[in-house]
Amino acid sequence: MAAGVAVCHLVRAGNPPGWLERFLETYATRDAGEAHRFVAILKGFDDTAAVRAQISARVRSAEFLEIGDEGFDITAYRHAAGAVDDGFVCFLNSHAAIEAEGWLSILLSAFSSDGKAGVAAATASWERADAAMFPNAHVRTNGFLMRREVFAGLDFGPLATKRDSNRFEGGLRSLTRQLVERDLVPYVAGRDGGVFGAGDWPESATFRWGEQENLLISDNRTRDYAASSYRRRLKLARLAWGDRAVVPVRNVLERVQSWIA
Repeated sequence: MAAGVAVCHLVRAGNPPGWLERFLETYATRDAGEAHRFVAILKGFDDTAAVRAQISARVRSAEFLEIGDEGFDITAYRHAAGAVDDGFVCFLNSHAAIEAEGWLSILLSAFSSDGKAGVAAATASWERADAAMFPNAHVRTNGFLMRREVFAGLDFGPLATKRDSNRFEGGLRSLTRQLVERDLVPYVAGRDGGVFGAGDWPESATFRWGEQENLLISDNRTRDYAASSYRRRLKLARLAWGDRAVVPVRNVLERVQSWIA
């Protein structure tokens, strides 16, 4: 596409070192399918020499943005959106790991196929949040791509607490709701190359559905679901999708086999 893309990954000083290494391994070994610049948002570091060296060893063209430790993920994303001049920004949080080849080109395809696209995310949910009742369609902010000017023009509200960030993701003035108010469409992108509107998010098999086999970018929540028992998976799936929830039979069979063993 004509406009440039900045992929911005959040690296927090307080995170276990394995989180960054997991991301770098998946980023370095799975081709994005689209030219872009890579920006590491270094949040809360007193000395960045070691983390810069770790990232540069895997991403030779890496750029760095150092910010203080105030606020949460969305605060960091706002800093990054103001520091780059690319047409698109793709934000990946500290838990993110790339799950498929061509992941960035798949996210971008939502914008090439629909002029009204407002966001392309790796995962989404209908789960209620704060005062927003079910079904509360909203994209999750673990991994998503938007036009930079649209993102920068959102009403972020206060971002001082984790609850504030959760409200921005899934509350009554969420990112998704603000886009819909502007007649822009929220999409989820899957590793099969498909892009899905809100009515098809459960069956996209990207978040808390079956084996999440179409997941493009994983995070702590998708990994938690994948490692859970059948009963817990069903609970999580119902929180996300209500009566549309589907949990694989294979997980039940594994559970029965574990009892027999």
